[in-house]
Amino acid sequence: MRAHFTPQAEIDLEEVGDYIALENPRRAVSFIREMRQHCEKIADGPHHYVARPDLGDAIRICAHGNYLIVFEPFDDGALILRVLHGARRRLVESFNFLSELECNEIVECKRLIFRRSSAYC
Repeated sequence: MRAHFTPQAEIDLEEVGDYIALENPRRAVSFIREMRQHCEKIADGPHHYVARPDLGDAIRICAHGNYLIVFEPFDDGALILRVLHGARRRLVESFNFLSELECNEIVECKRLIFRRSSAYC
């Protein structure tokens, strides 16, 4: 199983790392590494995590420290959609601002993942 990241999730991780690096650059590197490892763990059993039908039919969340990993289970793992700070007042409001471009990026990520997994069959 594998964790796949949308472009927005990659941006989120970079911003988390940049924020932590302001205080502790070494911790920023190790924290992002730990978060990516946690995403791989999620991909091993994505259906074991909390479903959030208020965010979307297949969307689930998992906490990592003060952050929430928002993802969808996928055939060969999980598609990480966003990484959001848990202190945001309303997760629904934070997540519902997805632009049409971001939605198109999610669809394209799913298409690419499907193509890669089909190539191995």
